[in-house]
Amino acid sequence: MPELVFGKLRDGPVLGPCAFALSVECVALGSLAVVGLGLTWLLTPDLAMDLAATVLSRAPLTGLVLTSVPLLAGLMVGLHALWGVALELGARLAGADWRPARGLRFAFYSCGWDLLTSPAGLVFGFVSGGASRAWRETLCAARVPRAAMDAYLIDSRELSPAKSQRARRLVVLFMGLPVLGGVVALAWLVVETIWRFA
Repeated sequence: MPELVFGKLRDGPVLGPCAFALSVECVALGSLAVVGLGLTWLLTPDLAMDLAATVLSRAPLTGLVLTSVPLLAGLMVGLHALWGVALELGARLAGADWRPARGLRFAFYSCGWDLLTSPAGLVFGFVSGGASRAWRETLCAARVPRAAMDAYLIDSRELSPAKSQRARRLVVLFMGLPVLGGVVALAWLVVETIWRFA
């Protein structure tokens, strides 16, 4: 229930939520990497072996692969933090007080959705309650962001529904260009790395 968590969110320390965000993003992205590698090995074992040999034979590539999950986790947490600041800016422009630490706490705790919708989240749901529970929790986590933002803006930040809708529109505006720029930069980095070591 996002209303119980995000609707009652108050000011507080940011370091603990940030550590939580980094941890869950590492687990979520690590589980995606494991599934991707497993599928590659099952579908094209020769390609998987060639890639592994290439990576292991070149120290820079080995280092890049070993640090890719923590680096991507840091990038995801950074995007969430940007979203939290944008959410607070939208709330401020809609009439609320400026509470950037609360916006960051919201953003960092929301990283839990990424874990629940990852392969690790599916496995956890399956182990704790079977396939139907795992699927139900994943679908629920995919629908949570809108309800959580509404709970945060209306209950925690005490905006009217109309003002919270205005704040949400501003968040989309603030986040659009940075996210697009980040995607382009990441794609360029991947292509450049492959080109350099191919």
